[in-house]
Amino acid sequence: MPAVNLKQKTGVIMVLFAVWLPQSALACSVCFSAREETRAAFYQTTALLTLLPLFMLAGFVIWIRRRFKRAEGSDIKASV
Repeated sequence: MPAVNLKQKTGVIMVLFAVWLPQSALACSVCFSAREETRAAFYQTTALLTLLPLFMLAGFVIWIRRRFKRAEGSDIKASV
C-alpha cells in the first residue's frame, strides 16, 4: 500500500475544512436587526466602504493629472 505523505494529508485536511467551515457560519448575527436605526447604519456603512476606494482612486488620478500639468507648465516656462 503506498504511503501518504504529509503534503497529501495537509491538502486533504484543508479541503475538508474549506467544505465544512462555511456551514458553521451560515449567517452573521449582526447583519440584520429589526430596528430601523441599526439597518440604516448598516446600509450607510456598506455604501461608505463600497465608495471609499473609488473616491480614493479618483483623488489619486486628479493628483497625478495636476502634477503632470504643473510639470508641463514649468517645462514651457523654462524653454521660453
